[in-house]
Amino acid sequence: MARSIEQLVDYVKKTQNATFKAYTRALLSMLSHAEAEAKRNITRQFVGRNGRKLSGRMLNSVFFDVQFDASKGNLPIGVFGTRGIPYGRIHEYGGEIRPKKAKHLWLKQWGGRADKFRRMTPTEFIKEKNSNPKEYKIFMSKKNNLIAAYTPANGDIVPLFVLRQRVTIPERPYLRPALETALKDFPIGMKAQVKKQFMGIT
Repeated sequence: MARSIEQLVDYVKKTQNATFKAYTRALLSMLSHAEAEAKRNITRQFVGRNGRKLSGRMLNSVFFDVQFDASKGNLPIGVFGTRGIPYGRIHEYGGEIRPKKAKHLWLKQWGGRADKFRRMTPTEFIKEKNSNPKEYKIFMSKKNNLIAAYTPANGDIVPLFVLRQRVTIPERPYLRPALETALKDFPIGMKAQVKKQFMGIT
């Protein structure tokens, strides 16, 4: 089973089967529409705190492809989703995250003076804490949250991480709505492509 849009396009150019051409062109148009719609959903739904722009890894992970066996000439199957990011599925369907090896999940805090430490990792925090325990502390807050913070000599407390044993991620679908939107236009696109083929328009 070959997965290559280039192979499929090449086959479409050579085949005389008008229905196959129409279906394939409508399918590729639908998948392209679904990809663009999913990226719009991500841009709308996934925004960091205080409007912070996200890295773009999730946006760039959205893709579409086809499964097609040129030797049999069967109708191609569309493939649509995300790849290369382990958190794509849990954002789509929601669920609970727990640490695999560590005791806690370290959730980065943003805003105010904490932004000065935006590149600090949990490993770096522990290293700083071991070398300077007076300024880097882990303590329990009044709301029973375990906090990793920077505590300079002037008495300020700058929360850098919240430590939790589990985190519930809400369902924020971005792929399914995109596919549903694209599928609504598929029958229309199919009819238009068939009409073009039988009218001799390529």
